[in-house]
Amino acid sequence: MPSPIDELVKAFEPLMHNIVLLLVAVTIIVVVSIVALAYTATTRTGVEASQERIFESLVSEEEAPRTRRRRGGIGGLGERDVSLLKMLESRESLPVDTLKEESEESPRVLSERLSKLRDEGLVEVSGGVVTLTRRGKRLVELMREKYWYRELEKKRKH
Repeated sequence: MPSPIDELVKAFEPLMHNIVLLLVAVTIIVVVSIVALAYTATTRTGVEASQERIFESLVSEEEAPRTRRRRGGIGGLGERDVSLLKMLESRESLPVDTLKEESEESPRVLSERLSKLRDEGLVEVSGGVVTLTRRGKRLVELMREKYWYRELEKKRKH
């Protein structure tokens, strides 16, 4: 005759089996989650690092003119320099007169800004028309990506 303890063990055997299966499933889920988080963190860091490498290669690119280089933010560019680049990006090229009207800069200041952008290899000025170079287009594109990633990070934090 089986003892009461043996009967109790037999009664709980299916329950114990289910508990073990549940623990195995939870363990697998936790491990997969940790691996996914580690991969995401590594990938995000990799993307940011690759953007920095792209930007550095853009600044030191062979097509850049061998003229004087300015140090500072983005090649020493200020907020208004960047707004001129963005203005040119949307239209490929603009007459200097149109640029004067839209930027609301004095002719002297605009001339200095355009000279600076030309020295950086970001624009070409020819026949009274300012054109964004391939290098200038890439710089504006990189700035947009950087802004987009910053906004994405802000949304993730909130």
